[in-house]
Amino acid sequence: MEEKALNEGQEGYLRVEKLIDEVLEKYYSSGCACRYPRFLQIAGIDCSEYGLAFVCWETELMIGRVSEHFSATPVEPKGENYQEQWTCNYCDSTFMLSWSDFSAVIDRRVLKPIDIKLKSSGKDALFPIPLHAGLYGHGYPERTKICSVDFNTLRQYLLEYE
Repeated sequence: MEEKALNEGQEGYLRVEKLIDEVLEKYYSSGCACRYPRFLQIAGIDCSEYGLAFVCWETELMIGRVSEHFSATPVEPKGENYQEQWTCNYCDSTFMLSWSDFSAVIDRRVLKPIDIKLKSSGKDALFPIPLHAGLYGHGYPERTKICSVDFNTLRQYLLEYE
């Protein structure tokens, strides 16, 4: 039974990974991701804002997949966080990438906008934030902030970008 749940979790993660690739392909086919509020929302999920220690798989996937579209400049570390300023290679918007290691099994990255050079043109971000691959860690926010949804709901949310 436990192996089946693990396989279902891995399958869900892989489906979300492919979805993130599909979403970013659409964003970058007409420019870049910087102007899309739902990209900014997912890439910016920060467990420290909730006073908790968790990783958001959608955030990790989103940041990992867009990194090739940015130039990175190291910034003096702030506390236990490693930081880089990321500049979009398309529009010159700037972001702060922060990474921290909470424990042997929990680390997290977050990408926060500093200066967005493009006018927002995507659908507004909604709350609670819908996630399918979800969270892993030492405590989770209230369902009014972040909620678990089925894959098709997440897919519709992320692909509803214009």
